[in-house]
Amino acid sequence: MKQLQRHDGVALLVAVILTLLALYCDPGNGTQVVRRDVDDQNVDGGSEPYVGGVGGAPGVGYNTEKQALLEEAMEKIAAAKELVQKVEAMAFVVNSSRTSACSASRFYDVSALLNSAEANLLNHPNVSRASEDVDAASAAISECHSSLPDYQYTNSALEPAASPQDYDQQKQGEPEASSNQDDNGSLILEEAISQLQVASLSLSKLESIADNAPTTVPGDAGGNLTESDDLDFPSIDDTMVESERSGGRSGNSKCRRDGTACQFSACGRGKALIRCATGFAYGVTGGAAGPTYRVTRSDDNPIRPYPGSLRYAVGLGGGSRGVWITFANSMIIVLKSMLWIRSSTTIDGRGVNVTINGRMLVVGGVSNVILHNFQINSVYQSDTIHVFAGSRKIWVDHITSFNAKLGLVSVVQRSTDVTISNCKLSNRNFNMLLGAADSDIADRNMRVTVYRNWFRDSMQRMPHCRWGFCHVINNLYTNWGFYAIGGRVHAKIFSEGNAFIAGRRMEVTPWFPGAGYTKNFDTSPQIYSLHDLFLNGSTFHQFVQPYSSSRVIMKPPYQTSAAYPPLLSHIGALPDFIQSCSGAIFSSQQVQQCLHFASLL
Repeated sequence: MKQLQRHDGVALLVAVILTLLALYCDPGNGTQVVRRDVDDQNVDGGSEPYVGGVGGAPGVGYNTEKQALLEEAMEKIAAAKELVQKVEAMAFVVNSSRTSACSASRFYDVSALLNSAEANLLNHPNVSRASEDVDAASAAISECHSSLPDYQYTNSALEPAASPQDYDQQKQGEPEASSNQDDNGSLILEEAISQLQVASLSLSKLESIADNAPTTVPGDAGGNLTESDDLDFPSIDDTMVESERSGGRSGNSKCRRDGTACQFSACGRGKALIRCATGFAYGVTGGAAGPTYRVTRSDDNPIRPYPGSLRYAVGLGGGSRGVWITFANSMIIVLKSMLWIRSSTTIDGRGVNVTINGRMLVVGGVSNVILHNFQINSVYQSDTIHVFAGSRKIWVDHITSFNAKLGLVSVVQRSTDVTISNCKLSNRNFNMLLGAADSDIADRNMRVTVYRNWFRDSMQRMPHCRWGFCHVINNLYTNWGFYAIGGRVHAKIFSEGNAFIAGRRMEVTPWFPGAGYTKNFDTSPQIYSLHDLFLNGSTFHQFVQPYSSSRVIMKPPYQTSAAYPPLLSHIGALPDFIQSCSGAIFSSQQVQQCLHFASLL
């Protein structure tokens, strides 16, 4: 009797299971129906996609990855709309002719495109149409931005601070740019373009995900991992003579001496890029001794870096060989946390268009690093590239950087033998800081070369130097606010062969005649100008110690004459040269322009 009851119990259990299965399955087509409660509408409610539909067709639900991409695109489009609305009220739009790239009718069309993109992403998303709208809007904004003069401001020039001590304090006392500067049309357009770049990338990813594809495991990179022993970067230059193609370090090879175009010519091809380094970083090799790692994916996971991602690639640096990092295609990488660069690492963005947003690159306590040919923008918590903690032999070259809270490139806390060259640097307030505090006496050994950069539309620090030796050579300055070049506490600044085009302010240096009567005037820095070009009424106040030979004092302490950066022989051509060749370079036309200008040496 007990045995019979046991069998009856089993039968009852089987019946219950069959009943439950019948409730949860559709016998007509065999398609599973996943029950979703109200709370499941939140994408965080579960990782399984909704796969309901007739005959196994995909349903309208989105998995977590799709939803995140959609929300990011919508957020960036909305941000761009607000920026466009702000620009529409500015004088350079209101007063433009109907045929101008910045006309009111053009921006009306841009707003219509962004509204259309939003509509195409709501309810029943048409990602392809939305992507077309975003790209068209971005192209129109870029056309307007490129047509603006270097100093497109719609408000009156800002007044300087009342006294020198108000000019440059590290944490407090340094004047923030006024709210009027928020109306800087050029910078607002740059931010709108940046927002739409991120939206475009999110939409591109969204298009690539099949509607019925299962949620992928982040760590599954499959074939994204690509390594090789050498790098064969395709040179765009076919004009270099045979003696220059050899890339040797002897003789007068232009590929070694032009300082700007070498990086994109045959003689600087691939890992031969290291031949092009100049200034105090001369001799840097980066990851030339190590393998090449090709980045194939743009997503970022600080906790578990995905194989194929930039963060994963950077983790391969260090050791005796290091790593040389390239990119398989153009991409926008939104960092979720700071990216720490290891010793003997090269990040080489040639041949593609790479933009890094979100968080800064940290070069801390390392040596032998090359950061080359990419953009890093929109870092709201800090600067964009931070070199500190005794780092040495660092080369930052052909970088485009703008829109960061605390500045762009910083070299501080015992770091030395750094070259920052051929960069396009534009920020609302701070730009470049070399030496962070008056108390950092260890920075007296700091040596930095600032070479052929375009400092555009910034208020101050281009650079600001403390303690060490700063060789500022062949740079272009346009439309600075409070000052362009400044120094404190025994800094030695040698300004050589630069071009200064005044906009809001005439004086290049921060301490003006008569400032010595103020009690806080710092007489210790030495600032010397040689063969600089002053345009639009710009002036330069030198600070040289009494009874001393400034030329002897300001001789840059390079260890070899080969490290001395080559000067453009025709300084009148410098503004056009820098505007054509600075920053990250992506097009063959721009490369050819740089090669042409290099022939002027």
